[in-house]
Amino acid sequence: MNELCPFHPKHDIYAIHEQMKNKISDYDWECQMCGKRFYTENTFDLHIGNRHETNAYSTSRTICLSSYCSLLRCSVLKPDIDYGYQVFWDEALCDPKSFEAISKQCEVGTFFAQVFN
Repeated sequence: MNELCPFHPKHDIYAIHEQMKNKISDYDWECQMCGKRFYTENTFDLHIGNRHETNAYSTSRTICLSSYCSLLRCSVLKPDIDYGYQVFWDEALCDPKSFEAISKQCEVGTFFAQVFN
């Protein structure tokens, strides 16, 4: 995937936060930064925000996937996430036409970057 594509991992503002997680089991999460352990992922996430905020989020990373909810269909998954379980439905979660459009934007962005750099 080209680095100009908004879905390239280098743009993910939560990538460092996610890399700090060590899931030992469903009820055992460990912070890679300090070694503290938690019963839930939610309490782990709160810990990162409270104790390691300066290390967990990079200002050079600019994309939050929530900006693409219309493409990723967050509204389909949100009810399941709210109740503590994620169910990935049998139907495709991406709208093929929207995905095709964003894919073309990535290709066009790559083309223009090569032309103007």
